[in-house]
Amino acid sequence: MATDEAEVRKVIHEKTGPTGLEGDSSWDGQSSPYASVHLGETRQLLSQVVKAEIVPQLIVAKKNHPRQPEAVESNKVCKPSPEQRAEFRSLLLDGDTFDCIGFVEQLRCKGVALPEIYLDLFTPVANDLGNQWKADELSFIEVTKAVGKLQSLVHEIGCGDQTCSPLDAGHRIVFASAPGEQHVLGILIISRMFEMEGWHVAGGASLQAGDELNSVVRSEWFGVVGLSASTEHRALNLKQAIADLRESSLNKSISVVVGGTAFAHHPEICPEIGADALATDVRDAIVKAEALLGNVALPSNP
Repeated sequence: MATDEAEVRKVIHEKTGPTGLEGDSSWDGQSSPYASVHLGETRQLLSQVVKAEIVPQLIVAKKNHPRQPEAVESNKVCKPSPEQRAEFRSLLLDGDTFDCIGFVEQLRCKGVALPEIYLDLFTPVANDLGNQWKADELSFIEVTKAVGKLQSLVHEIGCGDQTCSPLDAGHRIVFASAPGEQHVLGILIISRMFEMEGWHVAGGASLQAGDELNSVVRSEWFGVVGLSASTEHRALNLKQAIADLRESSLNKSISVVVGGTAFAHHPEICPEIGADALATDVRDAIVKAEALLGNVALPSNP
C-alpha cells in the first residue's frame, strides 16, 4: 500500500496519545487492534486494503475452493488447536486469501463447525494480532491487512449456513456500538452467530447508538437491542442513548443487552445506564437475548 506507516502512527499518536491502541472488545471477550484509532482514518485504510487486495482474491478463491460439507463424526465439539491458530495467523500475515480459505475449509471438513471457527479461531487470532501490534512485533499495515482478510472471511465463509430454522417473529435483534467505537470484526461475528441461530439480525459495524439507531427501531419492530462499548466513558454515555431508543422504539417493551470491555471491567454500569442484561461473550449474549424475549410482547405483524 502507498500509505506510509510513519504517517499512520503519527495520526494514531495525535488522536489517542502515546499509548496507541487500547484494545477494543467485542462480545467474545477479545480485543480489536483498532479501538483507539480515529474512526474515519482507520475505516478508510481498512476499506482500501479490502477493496484493492482482498476482495479480488476472495472472488477467485471462492471458485478455486468450493465449500465441502462439514464432516460430522460425533457430537463432540471440535475446536482449533493452538498450533492451528498459530498456522492460521501466519497465513493471514504471509499467505494470500486463497491459503486462508483453504485452511478454514480443511478445518471444517475435519469437523470444526462455524461457531468454533468464528469464536475459537478468528477471535483469538485477531486478539493476538492486536497484542503483537501493541508490542511493536507487527506493523500497523501488517495488522490492517490481516484483520481485513479476517473481516472478509467472516462475510464469505459459510455465507447462508444456518444451524437452526428461522425463529418466530419475535426473534429480531439490532446491534450497534457506542458512538466513536469501531467494532467491525466483533459485530460481524456476533451478527453471524445470531443469524445461524435463526434470529433476524439488523445493524452491525456501521450502526451507532443515537439518532441512527433510533431511526432503525422506530421504523422496524425489534425484540432486543445489543450495544457494545470498550471504555467506561463510552459505556456511561449510553445511558441517554438507551433512554432515547426506548422512547423511539415501535416496541415499547424492547430489551437491551450490553457487552464489551467496558462492561467486563465495570459490570455495575449495566443497571446504571438502564440496560436489562450484560453478556460476557457471544454465547452468553445468545442465552441472555433469548431469556429477555420472555418479557417482550411479540408483534402481530413486525
